[in-house]
Amino acid sequence: RRPTLSKILDSPEPGKYLLAMRSPWDTARDAVLLLPGMQRPLLRAGEYVLENLEGERISRAHPGVQVFLRCELEELRPGLFIRAA
Repeated sequence: RRPTLSKILDSPEPGKYLLAMRSPWDTARDAVLLLPGMQRPLLRAGEYVLENLEGERISRAHPGVQVFLRCELEELRPGLFIRAA
């Protein structure tokens, strides 16, 4: 079973999303956006960036922290979950 990595909390600007981390996330791996209706768009490694709250790029995020996701995937919005691919 693949873990749920995070929940999207907010979008302070286009292409930038505040996440609440639920499981470890390594940016070298793909992830999947969980959309209603069983749609599962892929977030490919290298096509997104994780940042800490200070705006510094990070390669790993850990449960219990909040981070920013920078990605241009149109379907991203607050309230959705992201799962390991």
